[in-house]
Amino acid sequence: MSDDKSLKRFNGESEDPGKDLKRWKAWASAKLATLKDIKPPQKGPWLFTLLDGAAYEAVEHFSLDDIAIEDGDRKVWDALHSRFPEKEPLDQMKFLARFSPFALLTVKLANSGQHG
Repeated sequence: MSDDKSLKRFNGESEDPGKDLKRWKAWASAKLATLKDIKPPQKGPWLFTLLDGAAYEAVEHFSLDDIAIEDGDRKVWDALHSRFPEKEPLDQMKFLARFSPFALLTVKLANSGQHG
């Protein structure tokens, strides 16, 4: 099996997988746009092949017939977004507060538009 260094994979196993999914989706969408010979029914299976770990587990219940259709990529994206939602600002503040009591204040000030 050869590894194509121009392909990025997504595993959903980072500290903030929702944020990583957003970045990976931007990359994957752009990459799909450059694949001149790919047809809509091939997009879902193509995305599926780039998933590992927890991300693969989120879509492993799909059969090839489920995703090798016109909107198969939408099924993959929907499953990933459901499993790895983006953190809400409050979740981010709680995460930062674990490391520094000042981080919570900094985020609150930044969100309120007050700088000082």
